[in-house]
Amino acid sequence: MKTKTKKVYYCDFCKKHSLLSLKKHELHCTGNLNRQCRLCEGSLNYQEIVNKLKTRYDIVIDIISWHDKEITSKEIMELVDSCPICALTIIRHIDAKYMDIRFNYKEELTNWWKFANAERY
Repeated sequence: MKTKTKKVYYCDFCKKHSLLSLKKHELHCTGNLNRQCRLCEGSLNYQEIVNKLKTRYDIVIDIISWHDKEITSKEIMELVDSCPICALTIIRHIDAKYMDIRFNYKEELTNWWKFANAERY
């Protein structure tokens, strides 16, 4: 019987693992607030945006006034210059389980590419 010991690399920000190094993945991982976006090629200050949204929409707000102060996916898309991957990063880091954010990543990504390709031609 043969036994082999292999190194397994884990991302510091999400649950991804691999037998190969994940340095490139960690640089672009949506769990990383200091990430570089591959889609819009921008590097926003995600921590500042997340802190702004968290303080504005604190969990302590009572349920009656909650709907007046609800975060919308449109607002998040405006904050990140319409990049769906950057929006996903923000949604992952705000405590969205208490908020009703309707964000269709696949649809937003398709719309982003339609707009980007239309500008090209």
